[in-house]
Amino acid sequence: MDDIKQAVVEALEEEGYESQIEEDGDISFEVDEDTYYVCFASEDDEQDYFRVIWLSDSYDADRRVELLEQLNELTSSYRVAKTYLTDGDDGTLFVTCAVETYADVESFVQYLGDYIGILQEAVSELPEC
Repeated sequence: MDDIKQAVVEALEEEGYESQIEEDGDISFEVDEDTYYVCFASEDDEQDYFRVIWLSDSYDADRRVELLEQLNELTSSYRVAKTYLTDGDDGTLFVTCAVETYADVESFVQYLGDYIGILQEAVSELPEC
């Protein structure tokens, strides 16, 4: 495990989360029965780039307008959170909530608990699937 991932795993442990490194190198952890991920910059990036994300279960496609309106409101309400909608292969919709930042690893892990808290708040405002 490289030093950056080790620092993130240790920060998650300090916040009380058990984590695991996925096959793609991302780190997953559970928050209130939801899975969150810490994703890392590609090796080609010159700066340290981190994403903390949450992915929804599927929504019916006929809820697109409702979801887009809600996601727009959430993105404008939370300063560092981004929310967006993607199409599933089966015609359903998925929501992603993310905090994305360029930071050195020390700064990232210092604020990791805050990022998780922001995402928890944003996710709590989403409509049920």
